Amino acid sequence: MVKKTIFIISSMMMLLPYSTLLFLHTDTILLLTQEDGFYEYLGAISFFLSSLIFLLIFFKYKIKYYPLLIFALAFFFAAGEEVAWGQRILQFETPQALEAINTQKELTIHNLNFIQHTTDESTITSFISSLVNFNHIFILFWITYCILIPIANRYSFRMQNFFSRLRLLIIPIWFGFLFLLNEPESCYRI
Repeated sequence: MVKKTIFIISSMMMLLPYSTLLFLHTDTILLLTQEDGFYEYLGAISFFLSSLIFLLIFFKYKIKYYPLLIFALAFFFAAGEEVAWGQRILQFETPQALEAINTQKELTIHNLNFIQHTTDESTITSFISSLVNFNHIFILFWITYCILIPIANRYSFRMQNFFSRLRLLIIPIWFGFLFLLNEPESCYRI
């Protein structure tokens, strides 16, 4: 019953914001999805709450399970990056050295020129930067961790043993498919 409730709530949280886009005027959609818009802040808040949940779970247990702490830090980083670490909220300037190498001229790591493929460097640099592109890393993460690993864990006894020895936190398979709903064009961007 608890798993079913979590599934329903998670699905609603993922689908409800997108379903509203079906009924809104194009101008309203552009307003909601713009930089510093509703959906950007909603994403940042979601990342921050996820970070907080993982941190609370980490401190709840006497035996420290460090992957939870890693997730807490990763989601905190994602929240900060989503809103440029509060730069526009707190109204502070980007240091000139960083502004010169950032595609959006803001205080973020994921918008650095070499990560966003905006360098005039050689083909090798462009290839390397395509490997470290944040979107690619995130897509590969959720496909691997949120879909492939749960499927392998469920259907392969050998993989179950392997993941158990690693003390890998396995998420429910259905949760991984929520990522597919969230970003259906992801597979085409890799």
